[in-house]
Amino acid sequence: MKELAGRSSLQVSDGELTVLRTDARQDAYPDDDRKFIGFHTEHTDDQIGAASLRW
Repeated sequence: MKELAGRSSLQVSDGELTVLRTDARQDAYPDDDRKFIGFHTEHTDDQIGAASLRW
């Protein structure tokens, strides 16, 4: 983690980079295709993946 924290910028050159939103879980917006946004320890793996997208 220190290696990333010390960089002035980060670029994904191949594949995907998942960014976990660390705010508490809440219901997604009404027009969103996700059920939740944010993070909760009771999320399933699929819920974590969906809740973490587009942030």
